[in-house]
Amino acid sequence: LAWYRSDQVESAPAVTADFDPLGYLLESAKKRRIQVHAWVNVFSLARNKDARILKVLGEGALTRDNFGRLVSDYGADGFLAVPANGTKEPFKLDTPALWLDPGIPEARSFQLGVIQELLERYPALAGVQLDFVRYPYGLPARPLSSLGLGIDFGYAEAAVAAFEKETLKKAPRANHDLADAPAWDR
Repeated sequence: LAWYRSDQVESAPAVTADFDPLGYLLESAKKRRIQVHAWVNVFSLARNKDARILKVLGEGALTRDNFGRLVSDYGADGFLAVPANGTKEPFKLDTPALWLDPGIPEARSFQLGVIQELLERYPALAGVQLDFVRYPYGLPARPLSSLGLGIDFGYAEAAVAAFEKETLKKAPRANHDLADAPAWDR
């Protein structure tokens, strides 16, 4: 949620026609000669299933793990629930959330539009802090896909298709067929 008036993303409930929290903060900070930097969670949507970007790009904008499971399949606790018996697999997200896939150009463009909007509407900002400019980490960690262990993310269909088209190599899915894993890691 945006704590400012935005056309790009949903504004927090505190943002009203009469009150712009970021605008107020910038005015107050200027009087005290304090610099303000905007903080943007770039690819993490927290648990916001109603995020505008998901309405625009659909569930395909979310990242998938190397087994092809959507990040939304992981529970609120970060564990991947196995529907058959309710037990947990030994895989967990480091930061449970809905994560956009940075490998999808439309997801990157959308986020750049958010940052551009901030900078154009609030020229008094001293800077923008970008957080969650990454894929989620799978636990246990998978340092290199060529090891064939654990989970990692970045396997949205559009991201895999772009990799395979660009490199003419295969993405190392499900810890199998790891011949092209070094290219994927690069």
